[in-house]
Amino acid sequence: MADRSLRVLDTYGRTQLSLDLWKLTRCMFGEFIEAKCGRYKFQGESSFAPDLWMSPVVAEVFTGLILVDDRDQELWLSGCLSGYGGLGHEGTRQILEAEGFSTGHLDVAHNYGQFHIRKDLDEPLHVAERRQ
Repeated sequence: MADRSLRVLDTYGRTQLSLDLWKLTRCMFGEFIEAKCGRYKFQGESSFAPDLWMSPVVAEVFTGLILVDDRDQELWLSGCLSGYGGLGHEGTRQILEAEGFSTGHLDVAHNYGQFHIRKDLDEPLHVAERRQ
């Protein structure tokens, strides 16, 4: 993984905290062009870790939504998930919709527990764990 100039992590696993963090830090990012949701191995530290919002060092495995902007900076949101009807899915849908992802992309996020999508591609790069 290339060094990123900014990586913001939320490790609390609460949807509302993830939504608040996205709103709070949105101005720090360019256009989000890529989103992936699932379980990811992580090594490193957060670039930004205010009290009560994020831990500066996270566990080896992260589960949640990762947004990547046009400068290759990342926002990791553990309270936003996919593939089921809970609050985590609703947070993911709300963010993807606000960031201009297509209806097709929103359907992927609703129907799969793991996905990797890009705004410039109609088809997902990866999907797994289809919702029953």
